Amino acid sequence: MRIFRHKGRRVLTSGERARNFAKPAVLVLGWLCCGLAASASDTRDHLINGPSDQRVDIAVLGDGFTEQQRDSFFTAAQNIAEEFLGEPPFPSYRAHFNVRLLFTASNEAGADDPSQNVFRDTAFGARFDCFSIARLLCIDSGAVSRELAERLDADQHDIVLVIVNDAQYGGSGGSYATASLHPLSSSIAIHELGHSFGRLADEYEADQATCDFYNLGARAPNIEDNTVRALIKWNTNGGPPSGWIDAARPLPSTDQTPSLPGLYDGAALCPKGSGLYRPTLNSKMRTLDQPFDPINNEQLVLRIYQESGLIVNSGAASKSVFAFGAGMMEFSQTVVGNPALLNYSWMRGNEELSSSASLSEEALTTGVTDLEFRVEDASGFIRYDSAGHAQAVRRFFLAYADEVEVEPNDEPESAQYLTDSVSISGTLGADSSDVVDFFLLEAPPIGRVQLRAAALGPDAVETSLIIRSTSDSWSQTHTIRSSGLTTVFDTSLPAGTYTVELSSPAPAAFSLVLAYFEVETAPGVPRVQVHDLGVGSITLRVLPAEREIVEVAAYEATCSFADEEVQVEGSGPLLEITGLDENNAYQCSVKALNSFGASAAYELPETLTPTSTSTGLPLWLFLKSMKDSEG
Repeated sequence: MRIFRHKGRRVLTSGERARNFAKPAVLVLGWLCCGLAASASDTRDHLINGPSDQRVDIAVLGDGFTEQQRDSFFTAAQNIAEEFLGEPPFPSYRAHFNVRLLFTASNEAGADDPSQNVFRDTAFGARFDCFSIARLLCIDSGAVSRELAERLDADQHDIVLVIVNDAQYGGSGGSYATASLHPLSSSIAIHELGHSFGRLADEYEADQATCDFYNLGARAPNIEDNTVRALIKWNTNGGPPSGWIDAARPLPSTDQTPSLPGLYDGAALCPKGSGLYRPTLNSKMRTLDQPFDPINNEQLVLRIYQESGLIVNSGAASKSVFAFGAGMMEFSQTVVGNPALLNYSWMRGNEELSSSASLSEEALTTGVTDLEFRVEDASGFIRYDSAGHAQAVRRFFLAYADEVEVEPNDEPESAQYLTDSVSISGTLGADSSDVVDFFLLEAPPIGRVQLRAAALGPDAVETSLIIRSTSDSWSQTHTIRSSGLTTVFDTSLPAGTYTVELSSPAPAAFSLVLAYFEVETAPGVPRVQVHDLGVGSITLRVLPAEREIVEVAAYEATCSFADEEVQVEGSGPLLEITGLDENNAYQCSVKALNSFGASAAYELPETLTPTSTSTGLPLWLFLKSMKDSEG
């Protein structure tokens, strides 16, 4: 049961390596093209692994594809998507991605190239020679944004790639990456997505004028301007295990060892000697046919987790769970992506109960306990995760009681009684598929009951469900309009026994007995503040424990000095202990009480001494007034 979660060449030659990491050039105003074509659209799912709020969603669009070239677009888009997902580190994280392909018809095929006096009427105004850089391929980002808004939800385009129906070599990064249909197009696209998704900078050099013009600096995670070993951004704490540069490795690096992290001179469109460094000799952010290399892999994986998370959503990060029914319980968490890449632990305080994604009840004991489910990436791609993207925690506050047995009332022989159906699970949890789950969840306050019922018959339309109290005339009527397990009742009820009757147009009717029980446990440790120190008296303000799950009947305060002990009991929130000697410093403690026992005592951290004269104000107000007067 589950609680709800091709090889290629260099990017640009030395005389052509000028492009902008931030890529504002992707905004090309409408007057630069010939007007947008009337679009005939077609959206196809290429890969769907889960809900978009917990996946990295890729949207691949096309420009310069005519209606007659629709199939050509989808073939090219599928190929580029698979090339991207096949490039490490992405194969290990394929399950984190969704891919959608969006065809939009253009009136003409190809792209503009003003340097050759070529202009095409296309949907998104694709254009080479952007900013007079021959291979910089830009699109009208506003037109792309409008297309995305019309056809996809906001969380369905974390990565946007526009492939352009032109064989000339080119592409760009920025908010929306572009790539042409040059034979190296897949490699271009992957490199550009390193910019737009991974937020990585180019690692190749250009001349000083280009460096000064773009002024990228060391803002990107793969560019550094510091040569102090312990301060290099990919070398946290000066080296392994949290950093990537071996302690014996000379810096700056001058060797020709591929993929070995170091500090190499020349990066971010700036020449050697400009004070900017890259992490490896030659990664994909420098040369197309190379791997991304460790530092860029780490950044890409962190970005994946930033967008998708680790645990399948099931509500809040913390849950209060009230469970009854031994032998029916198992905690299980569903993770996003590949479970083999993750480390798990279920913790009770500092004690590890399980190192898997599930926790059986054998590890639990009756009573109240805090559980914590921890999961983190163990792939080896990540050494330092400053923002905590590759780790997650879900906490459970559990009140667990022994098995409950419920005896049905006398009913007609045609009735079918389903009992022992209490569970913390969101799925059927007993031996029979007829068993109905109910559970108390997301409390305090206690008394919140959720009943799940299976609709009757294969064509259960307008099935009626009535829940009635056996002790008074209270009842509620509900309708189940679909077959399968359906939540039909979720409210607060007093303790007691309830009958559930179901009927449908089909010849089937039965009743259930639903019992609600309070948690049989003492209260938690109360919260205590000093309210006032009076003449021969101490007044304490007491409140229930945070996330208290049971009713507190009273509080017991004890103040002692040497052999003297004074004890009072009251319902709170104020407890006044009187008959104290103003010359004595008393140690005070408070317990919360109910019919099942007393909590552990809250011991006030400092001794308290009654005053010999009254300030006329509660202590907290008196101290505030003194502070205000000093100000």
